[in-house]
Amino acid sequence: MRFNEENHQSQLAQELLSGGNGTTVSTRTQFEKTYFKVVGKTNDPHYRLSYIYLDGNTLTMAEIDKIRKTVLHKHDSELETFANLAKQFSSAKNAFKGGDTNWVKINELPKPLADIDEILSHKVDDIYMVSNKETNSFYIVKKTHVIRRIKEVKVLKVVERL
Repeated sequence: MRFNEENHQSQLAQELLSGGNGTTVSTRTQFEKTYFKVVGKTNDPHYRLSYIYLDGNTLTMAEIDKIRKTVLHKHDSELETFANLAKQFSSAKNAFKGGDTNWVKINELPKPLADIDEILSHKVDDIYMVSNKETNSFYIVKKTHVIRRIKEVKVLKVVERL
């Protein structure tokens, strides 16, 4: 399991994040006791974007271009938020969250979006296009936050039945 200081605000997460390697925290219910042991700690850069995924296997290039123009027009003219546009047009699993990736490491982003140079070349609130013709994947991306170093712990979870 992983806990990081941005996505996990529980008391358990705070205890694990504040301790060092080897820190163990336990919880108990009527039927089991659970142990959480910190086995690794990092402070790596994390990224947060929102994106609309357009699947070129189900849409034609003409349809993709039309959606791109619609999204840019509605967003730029403030007719719709990017989150609402993602809910409406995206084929990604995170569409229901408005396309938000939450705070993730670079390798947790979809491969076509995991380009540090591309991310760094844009300012917060910039919208840009990413295309991967090999996989027929097309993205409309909004950079929503600056890169942030986030403390994260890797935890081993052991459950003991009582």
